[in-house]
Amino acid sequence: MTANRWAALIADLELELTAISRLASESERILRRAPEESDEVYVRAAASLLQDFYSGTEKLMQRIAEEIDGALPAGPRWHAQLLARMTASIEGVRPAVFSAGLAESLHEYLRFRHLARAIYGYSLKWESCRKLLQQMPHLVETLSCETRAFEDALRSFPSQAL
Repeated sequence: MTANRWAALIADLELELTAISRLASESERILRRAPEESDEVYVRAAASLLQDFYSGTEKLMQRIAEEIDGALPAGPRWHAQLLARMTASIEGVRPAVFSAGLAESLHEYLRFRHLARAIYGYSLKWESCRKLLQQMPHLVETLSCETRAFEDALRSFPSQAL
């Protein structure tokens, strides 16, 4: 057994945070280059980036759910249930991972990903994409801070459940 039973999980979370941070930088570059009234190329690029952002965030949550909680939620609404679960402290298992405010903001990206996957890309609106892109850098900062606080809690409990 390693010195900290959560070391591999923490390393995986850090890899996801690094990838997610890169997406925040990409969002800023798209916003700088895009004209006020963007064309479908920028909309499609933004949609891809926004989907990547939520998918990366969801990978982070999935690792926690599988490794610590023991399983992912099941059913047709498992994505939303997973996000909600991350705001809950599970007695004897772990503290909450995310604040309710962060989860509420992330839920907008979950809804966008669902929409973007369900319709043709040309139906997406630039204004919706731009709003989410503008919020992303601050949201990534909050996500990183809250995830690292959770990692610190894991480090405090190297040989027992939280």
